[in-house]
Amino acid sequence: MKRKKDAALRYRLPSRSPKSRIFEIDFLRGFDILLMSALHFCYAASSVGVMGILFDVSSAHNGTIEAMNRFCFNVFFAIVGTTGIPLSADGQSVFILFCLEAFFAGLFVFLSGISCSFARNNLERGIQLALVAEVETHLLIILSVCIKNLSHGLSFAPTATSPYDHAPSISIIMGILQAIAFALIVFALFDHFFPKYWQTLLGACFFIAVSGFFLYLFYTPVTGPLAVFRADNRGSDGSWPRDWWRILLGSARYGDDYFPPLLMCSVMFLGAAFGKIIYRKRRSLLPSSFPTKWAKPILFIGRHTLLIYLVHQPFNYVFLTILYRLCGYAWVS
Repeated sequence: MKRKKDAALRYRLPSRSPKSRIFEIDFLRGFDILLMSALHFCYAASSVGVMGILFDVSSAHNGTIEAMNRFCFNVFFAIVGTTGIPLSADGQSVFILFCLEAFFAGLFVFLSGISCSFARNNLERGIQLALVAEVETHLLIILSVCIKNLSHGLSFAPTATSPYDHAPSISIIMGILQAIAFALIVFALFDHFFPKYWQTLLGACFFIAVSGFFLYLFYTPVTGPLAVFRADNRGSDGSWPRDWWRILLGSARYGDDYFPPLLMCSVMFLGAAFGKIIYRKRRSLLPSSFPTKWAKPILFIGRHTLLIYLVHQPFNYVFLTILYRLCGYAWVS
C-alpha cells in the first residue's frame, strides 16, 4: 500500500501557478514581440503605410525618409508576401522570407502553450483575450471607416468624396490574438478532462492532422484588398462572411491578418506538451548562476506581451505622423 502511495506521489501532476517566471521563456517571448513590432513598424514606415495613407508624397523631398520608406516596404512585403519582392527589372528573381512570419507567430503561440501548462485559469484568460481581440476588431473597422470618410467637411454621406478614399479597409477577423484566444479556450477545455502530457501530445497530433487536411485539400485563399467586405463573401449584417466556417477550418483567408485557428491549436498543444515534459518542475533549464540583469528590458516585454502588442501599433502611427509633419510633408488633399 505504501509503495502504491509513493508511486502516486511521484507521478502526480505538479501544482501549477501563473506566478512563477522562467527566464528563457520570458526572454524568448519578449524577443519575439520585439521582432513582430519591428515587422509592423516596417509596414507603417513603408510607402504604403502612414506616408501613403495620410500624406502627399510630392509635398516634400527628404532623402532619408524616402530611403526609409523604400527599405521598410521591401522588408515587410518580402516577409509577409508569398511571392516576395522583385529584385530585377524582369521580376524573375525574388526575395522570399515568408518563413520568418510563420516563425514569429509560431514561436509566440508555442511559448504561450508552454505558459499554459503552468496555469490553471486558462479558460478565463482565453475568454478575456477573445474579448480584447473582439474590441480590437471593431476599433479597426471603425477607424477604417472614419479614415475613408474623412474630409474637410467630415461628410459621411454615401456619395461624398474624400482625399482618403485610397486608404485600405482594415479588418482582422481571425488575427493572431483571435487565433490564440481560440486555441487557449480549446486547450483549457481539453486540459480539464485530459491533463496528462501524452494526452496533450495526442491532441496536438489530432489538430496537426485535421488542419493539414483542410489546408492541403481545401485551401483556396480569397483574393482582393479586403475579402470580408466583398458582397459575395459577407453575411447579411456585413460583419462575418457567409461561409465563416471556412475561417475556423483554415480553408480560406479573410481580412488583413489571418492565422488558421486549428493550426494554432496544434502549435499551442505542442507547446503545452513540451512544457509538461521539459518544465515539469517549473524551473529554468539554465544554471542559477546565469546572469539575467542584462536582459531586464526584454524580460519586461516578455511579461507584458499583450500590453506591448496592443500599444506598439498606435505608437508607430503617432510617431511617424509627427515625424513626417516635422519633415515638412503635407496632408493628402
